[in-house]
Order: sequence, then structure tokens, then C-alpha cells
Amino acid sequence: MNAGVAKKLKRKAIATHVSFALETLPISEAETWSYLSHRLHQAHIQAEIQTDALRAIFDESRGVIARINTIAENCLIECSARESRVITKEIVLAANRYNAGLS
Repeated sequence: MNAGVAKKLKRKAIATHVSFALETLPISEAETWSYLSHRLHQAHIQAEIQTDALRAIFDESRGVIARINTIAENCLIECSARESRVITKEIVLAANRYNAGLS
């Protein structure tokens, strides 16, 4: 194989394996509330988030969106298991124990 062709193939293979990461800054507690409300509305999920639960989500996530998403998903799973439409601080703590593998 021609060295020039081999070089082009190698570059193309590398280019197809390159991934991009988007770094986002943590969001505030108020932004966390807006973000979760928007996500629940877009998903057509009728759930209430109590104020102390929101604070717990924010404290546990430190405003990092990926962590907010994980915690919120675990909260919805926990709510489903309890047949509840209200996310309480107790549910957030239970969801975090599940996420940490402590349940």
C-alpha cells in the first residue's frame, strides 16, 4: 500500500474516533428549579417537586447538569415504585442511596 494512502486512511480512522466534550458551568439553585420544571413539562410528567427536595437535588448535584439529570431520573424511578407524584427530600435521599449502590 502506498504510504500516502496509508496516512490518509489512518487520519480518517482517527477522525471517526474523535469525540467532543462540552464543558458547562454549574447552574444555580434557581436555574436548577427552572431546568427541572422545563424537563418535566417537556416529558409530559405530572410531578411536584417540594422545595426541600429541590434543595437536596441542588446540594447533591452541586449544580452540575449531568448529575441533576441522574438524580432526577432516580427520583422518578423511586416515585414510580412508591406510586407517588410528589418528589420529596426523602425520595431524593433514597434515590441518591440507590445511585451510590447503598440500598
